[in-house]
Amino acid sequence: MSIIFFENLVGTICQYDMTDLSHKICDRGFGWKHLEMDQTFSCGFYPAGTNAFFFSIWFTNSINKTIVWTANRDSPVNGHGSEILFRHDGNLVLMDVNGSTVWSTSLTSSGESTISLLNTGNLVINSQTGTIWQTFDSPTDTLLPNQPLTKKTTVISALERGGISSGYYWLLFDNDNVLRLIYNGPEISSIYWPNPSATSVFANGRTSYNSTRLAILTETGSFISSDALSVWASDFGPGISRRLTVDYDGNLRIYSLNTSDGTWEVTWEAMQEPCNVHGLCGQNAICEYSSGLMCSCLPGHEMNDPSNWNRGCRPTYSFSCNQTESRFVEVPKVDFYGFDLWYTTSISFHDCKLLCLRNCTCTGFSYRLDGEGVCYPKGTLFNGNKVSSFPGNFYLRLPTDSNNSILDTHSGLNCTNSSSEIVIGSSSMFDTSRNGPQWTYVFVFAAVLGALEIILIVIGWWYLFKDTDVPKSVEEGYKMISSQFRRFTYRELKEVTGKFKEEIGRGFSGVVYRGVLDDKRVVAVKKLTDVTQGEEEFWAEVSVIGKINHMNLVRMFGFCSESRQYLLVYEYIKNQSLDKHLFESNMTLQWRESDFEPKIADFGLAKLSKRDGPGFNFSNMRGTIGYMAPEWALSLPITSKVDVYSYGVVLLEIVTGSRVSGGVLNDGQERGLRSFTDAVKQILACRDESAMTGLVDVRLQGQFDLEQAATMLRVAMTCLEEERNQRPTMDEVVKHLSVFAERDELSLGSW
Repeated sequence: MSIIFFENLVGTICQYDMTDLSHKICDRGFGWKHLEMDQTFSCGFYPAGTNAFFFSIWFTNSINKTIVWTANRDSPVNGHGSEILFRHDGNLVLMDVNGSTVWSTSLTSSGESTISLLNTGNLVINSQTGTIWQTFDSPTDTLLPNQPLTKKTTVISALERGGISSGYYWLLFDNDNVLRLIYNGPEISSIYWPNPSATSVFANGRTSYNSTRLAILTETGSFISSDALSVWASDFGPGISRRLTVDYDGNLRIYSLNTSDGTWEVTWEAMQEPCNVHGLCGQNAICEYSSGLMCSCLPGHEMNDPSNWNRGCRPTYSFSCNQTESRFVEVPKVDFYGFDLWYTTSISFHDCKLLCLRNCTCTGFSYRLDGEGVCYPKGTLFNGNKVSSFPGNFYLRLPTDSNNSILDTHSGLNCTNSSSEIVIGSSSMFDTSRNGPQWTYVFVFAAVLGALEIILIVIGWWYLFKDTDVPKSVEEGYKMISSQFRRFTYRELKEVTGKFKEEIGRGFSGVVYRGVLDDKRVVAVKKLTDVTQGEEEFWAEVSVIGKINHMNLVRMFGFCSESRQYLLVYEYIKNQSLDKHLFESNMTLQWRESDFEPKIADFGLAKLSKRDGPGFNFSNMRGTIGYMAPEWALSLPITSKVDVYSYGVVLLEIVTGSRVSGGVLNDGQERGLRSFTDAVKQILACRDESAMTGLVDVRLQGQFDLEQAATMLRVAMTCLEEERNQRPTMDEVVKHLSVFAERDELSLGSW
């Protein structure tokens, strides 16, 4: 292995067959320099494994020569014939034995320049105009004193203890100017520092108002940041060699060097509770810390990879979504952070359990007793943590026929005396509303559904009688679909979404992430789950969906079908979904507000799960329970009247501002959707004006038209008839509602 440096003025070559440059100086003013003050740092080829080398900088006098920077941390080079060259154009280039460029500074021609390893640990290239490149601008897993962390840089942990390759823990400034630690794994991304459960940024002692985005470790041992973070090493003071490192276990630590024996001492760390770091034990696993950190699988689960806990655990049983075939096992003092399907406060334990049972994607729930019952049904089980102070337990959903031998298949967690079955309850619980209805939206929404009904009929007849010249191969299918929109690679979409970092929604069909294309278009990327088709069938179905264009349908830009990964790329709807405005945001939709253009998302995706196939059953249906017509559960033929029923639920929620789809009310009474509609029908029949006023969203403070509200409720009631033949068509719905869309003032006498 050789290190070659070209002196820019006369072109003389200085070649060294060695791995440590700390004591080699070109005495004729060559390009390479080392400022020999205290020789704290060395630079050269660092061995790792059999015949694998990295070009690195390390502490000279530390045990194992602790690395602080690496050029090619994910691409080691061969130990025979690889070279690092400082070229005439001012570039530092690392070449493998085959002549390929593994890494380069990628500078434009800079003329006369020199390269120097400073005793700060910074490798710099200087030209006549000053520093044109430095390692301080591209940290790996470590920051040295006076090395700035900015909005353009990220510190990334090593993959394993003593390793060099990039891991999954990142230190960076987030978009809100706050310095954060993030687990950015192959399956999920999750913020875990500062405390993500805090009510606000300020509750963590930080601020998002300073947009400087600058953090630095000082020579005296303090680590300060523009978001108001300020911490100190326990040996605070000058004259000590220190480093700030994002370790392989996800913790951020300040280390101080003991010069007498070359060892490192931890003098500050961000995470006092190691299990608060996300991703340590993988999916379906629990992290516990007593005398040391221990991972264990949930009951009924086993490790995916016995040598690597980050791979998590897999179930040893099969599960079908059926209320009568489910039971729960208590896992005491355990919680899984994130991936809540929703959460509900002031709820009983049995009602929380029932909410989970009614949702096929619910894998279990956390129930807390901190002052009031709080229910957190979970969709995916990551970031499991067992803490004795946790004010609740986790309840894992299992098939009824699971036996004790299944429950004993987990490792590290003894549930023999702590697990218990939970009896299935029967009552439901109420939820509170968030915002008011939007009158114009109702008419447009109804019109859209009516138009879509017509579109579907036309498309159905077209497909029934058209010539059967469908594609006969994958290649033909690709030609058909690529002529309409773009086919993305999985790698492209991973980059577009920042490794699927920002989740903006999830549902039965998959998880949606925000992304930005090369042309700066913001898009929504949906990762589909439970796609039953093969690749050719998937292309054909997506082609059909792509041919349906309508101003009130969310537009599809492209797709990805690669290695069983199925993704769709849609236009990004910046105002998000209606339910967010009604139930989650602080924005109040006034009665006559008409600034929004409604769009229907996921149109046609049910086809991808073959809901119409001969093997379809209730457990395979796609959609949100509570908005779905009784036909689904009764195995009756599915017609357009199921969409009419769903529209009735939405209309009812718009008027009341309550999530009635979950069998809830804002009057504090426990009752299901059917009992609620019976009560509404009684109020309408009795023309009880006071009771009628009480049904409408209280946030409107009486600023609504009572007759319009009554008409909307009447229409909703007819849409929600259990007998589908008694429900109107969407065309009839539009006619009933449009009468009031053109009238501004109406009397109360006729309602």
